[in-house]
Parts: sequence; C-alpha cells; structure tokens
Amino acid sequence: MASGADPCQCGGVTVPIERTTLGSGYDRETCWVHARVGIHPSADDGAPRFVTTLQRLDLSGSDVFGPIHSMSAPSWDGPWTTPYRQEGFTWPEQGRTVCDFWPIWHEHSQTLLGTGHTVTYTDGVVDATKPRRTAYAVHRPESDSWSPARLLEMGDGPTFFRSGAGCAQWVERDDGDILLPVYFGVGRMASTVVRCRFDGETLRRVEYGSTHSTDIGRGLYEPSLIAYQGRHFLTLRNDEGGYLAVSEDGLQYADPIPWRFDDGSELGSCNTQQHWIVLADGPWLVYTRHGRDNDHVSRHRAPLLMARLDTDRLVLLRESEQVVIEERGAGLGNFGTCQGPDGTAYVMASEWMQNSGPARDAARTRLAATASPEQIAEWEASRHGCEICERFGSDNTIWLARVG
Repeated sequence: MASGADPCQCGGVTVPIERTTLGSGYDRETCWVHARVGIHPSADDGAPRFVTTLQRLDLSGSDVFGPIHSMSAPSWDGPWTTPYRQEGFTWPEQGRTVCDFWPIWHEHSQTLLGTGHTVTYTDGVVDATKPRRTAYAVHRPESDSWSPARLLEMGDGPTFFRSGAGCAQWVERDDGDILLPVYFGVGRMASTVVRCRFDGETLRRVEYGSTHSTDIGRGLYEPSLIAYQGRHFLTLRNDEGGYLAVSEDGLQYADPIPWRFDDGSELGSCNTQQHWIVLADGPWLVYTRHGRDNDHVSRHRAPLLMARLDTDRLVLLRESEQVVIEERGAGLGNFGTCQGPDGTAYVMASEWMQNSGPARDAARTRLAATASPEQIAEWEASRHGCEICERFGSDNTIWLARVG
C-alpha cells in the first residue's frame, strides 16, 4: 500500500489529488482489469465501506475476461481485503460472464447497485453472434458480497439483440429513477439513455430516450452520464474522437458534438472511454488523449487526465488540464470514477498489461532483424506486448486517486 499527495496548479485552479495503490495481480499470463470503486455510505454499523469490483484478463486474447471479483475497505486508502471471486456472475454452461461492471450508490433504495453487460465466448473468443444483455447486481454489506447477476429486460425486437450498459456511468433522478446509458448494435453502434426503476432488488425499464450514432468508425458507444444544475451531459466514445451530447430532461439529447478545448483544438481522445467527476466548481471530464509523449502506450490510454467543462460553451478548459494518474507504459483506459462526500471524487484504474501500439511495432521490427520467423511467432504468441509496459515501469498496479 502506498499513497502520495499531488496538489496541482492549473490555470489558476488548484485541485488536490492523493493517490494510493491496492496491489497488482500480474503474472505475464493474466492481469487485473476493470477496477472500479463504489461507496456504501453506511455499510459498517453506520460507517462507510469502499467496494471495488475487478476481473482478470487473459493476456493472450482480446477482451477475454474471467469472473468478477470484489474487495473492500473501511477507507479509500485501506486496509483492503484480498480480491475474492463472486460466484453469481457467470453462466458456465453458456460460456457467458459479466464484464465492464461498475458499482454506484443508489440513494432512493439505499443500495450499492452494480451494472455492466454480458459477454459470451466460443472457443475462447468473443462470440458476436450471441446476444449481449445489461446485467446488474446488488452489494450485500452484511456478507460483503454481491447478489447473483440479473438481466435487464429491454423488450422484444432485434434492436437490442446486442446491447448493454458496459462501463456506463449512470445518474439517479430526484424521484429515484435511474438514467442508464446503454449502447447497442453490431458493427456500427448507437447509444441511448434508458429510464429505469429500481426497488432495491429488481431493475425495470420504463422508457427509452433519443438514439445517437455516427457514420464514423463503429459509431457512438460506451456512453457515460452526469447531471449538473438541471442539465445532463453525456460523453460518448468513437474510434476517431469523443463526443458530447446535452439534455435538459436526461432522455432527449441534442446532436452530439466532438469534444474540443476552449482554444478550438480537438481533445484527441480516440477509441477509448471518457467519464465524469463533479467537484465544487462543476463537472470535470476524465479522459486519455494523444500528444502527451505517450505514443508507446496502446491507443494513448495513459496518463489519465482531467479538465473542467465550461457548461455554457460546452468545451473543456485547456489550462485546467492535469494528470490524475501517471503513465507508466500500460493503458489506464478502462477506468472508473466515483462521487465522494464533501465535494470530493475518486478515480480508479488498473494498468492493462497489453500493448498493441507503435512501441510494440518497433520492438517487433528490432526483433525481426536477428530472429527467425519461428522466434518471432513465439514472441507474438507469448508476450502480448507486456514487455513494452514493463519497460516503462508498469506491473498491473491498481491505482485509486482521491480528487478535491
């Protein structure tokens, strides 16, 4: 366990950031990914409990995830329990499991509710011919465990055959209803926000909002939502750049616009997620982007950065940008955020020990100058780019930053 403080001065805005680590699980075959934290404010006889979910990635494949695990602590900086497997998140006979899970506190039901979606594997590979469904589960503080996962009914028809709330940050309305972002489709994807009702056990669909996509790349997907001063801000992933859409009611959104800084330049966050935190001065976007001397990181997915949203002009203030979690060669892109008490927020990420970026290409070129085709093939099959991450210091550390 390690921690440190880093009060940053950016454009006249000082935002203190403290960081701690929760260990690592890297063995050159697997590593921990999808680490996200939620807070149960009164789990331990009225005291808060920080609850993290995470799962192991098979480094030899693409998005091949193991079962959900959980760990918890009485404080953000520990002591943390050892991760232990949650049995109710897999359907072994179907080759199906839950991934992209995210725990968020639901005030109306006094429940820590986690949402994600299912993935099915055939012969160890993601099977896009099988349905994908939004999955959810409830944290049980008395046993510090999760209920078996259940599936959200989306209705009949082919539209939502492959849909889910993977890596989705949702918002609770004043009446307790949940505004849950989901994305759907095969090949080119679209996103919408679904109003759901949750009674502490069952999540039920009430209505759908507007649907948004683009002809660029794979469309708009992995949406995340925040509400601030009566407006709703939806950030969306795209292969060539992130997008922002705004709504008054949280369901009907204006056409998405590309993310830009206040100087007119593009954000540069391509083919990866963005999520939100809200501090005393308003919403901040947390993201990754190119242009940070990070060409060696796959898809430029580190460091994790944040910048404040100008809610009038709908741009990010470039001078406010600062590092939340440093880059050490591995990606930090599949991260999570969590609102804390008294204007604080938390950002969690685990170092993803795969690398398919330019640095790996360069390493392969160097190897090809002296190695045989068989040696190159063996290197490709066994190392998964992890040596690039290792060279810059990554070891699958799980980072948790307290912001504000």
